Amino acid sequence: MVTTPAKLTPTVELEQDPKTGDVTVTPKKPDGSTYPPGTKVEIPGKNGNTITVTIGEDGKGTVPNSDLPDVKVPGVARITEPGKPTVEVPVVTTPAKIRASEKGELQSQKLSDNKENPTVNKSTKRLANTGESETNTGLAGLGLAMLGSLLAVAKKRREDKE
Repeated sequence: MVTTPAKLTPTVELEQDPKTGDVTVTPKKPDGSTYPPGTKVEIPGKNGNTITVTIGEDGKGTVPNSDLPDVKVPGVARITEPGKPTVEVPVVTTPAKIRASEKGELQSQKLSDNKENPTVNKSTKRLANTGESETNTGLAGLGLAMLGSLLAVAKKRREDKE
């Protein structure tokens, strides 16, 4: 009887450059090795479409920032090695496009939901102290009460001895 080992699934690593916003796509075989040049990888993209990346000599491919969706897109990646059937990788999330700010710096585009992310006013007012920090006034009062009672006991003992 021949037993076959359980089929392992390959992985697709997506790494976004914080400066350029470009995403490096690195598909890896179940044993951790890279795929050969010419392998096509499809990752989730805008409006249900896929982004196709061709893997180069280094085992990686690049998706330019301009081709990325406006928000993160979870989905299934497909790896097609030349001359072999397509393999699916179950859970892959394509990162969101990074937009350049007025200063030329790149910033991640986030979808805001008014329920979760209320707008922040530029002139924030200081809130009242609501007891977040500890105060030692109660402890000081307790210490004074103990000191007073000790002095009273000491005075009474002196009177009893005389």
